[in-house]
Amino acid sequence: MSLLESMQRSRRRSRRQAARQEITVEWRRNAWGFARRVQALLDISQDGIRVATRGDLTVGDQVEIHITGVARRHVIQRTARVIWALPAEGGVVCAGLRFLRPLPLADVVSMTKADANQ
Repeated sequence: MSLLESMQRSRRRSRRQAARQEITVEWRRNAWGFARRVQALLDISQDGIRVATRGDLTVGDQVEIHITGVARRHVIQRTARVIWALPAEGGVVCAGLRFLRPLPLADVVSMTKADANQ
C-alpha cells in the first residue's frame, strides 16, 4: 500500500461495505428535480456512498439521495455532498458522496447483510 492510499484510508469516518444487489439508489439536484438512478452502488457506509452514474455530478454539488430495497423501510432519504467525481467511459461518472446526516448503523447492516439464500 502506498503512502497516499494509507492517508486516504485514515480519512474515512466509517468502514465501507459492498451493498446488496437489490438496493436501488436515485439522486436528484433537489427534492423536486428529475431523478436519476445510479448504474452501480459500489459501496456504502454510515457516512456516504460510492456510485457509478450518468449525469453531471461535480465536486461540491449537493444532491438528494433516495435508497430503496431496505428491509425495514420503503425509502431512506438523505442529502449528500459530492466529495469527489471522476469521469469514466461512456458518459459515466464515478463519485463519492458524503451524507450530511449519517445513516443509522442498523440501516447500513440491512443493506450490506448477505442474503440467507446465497
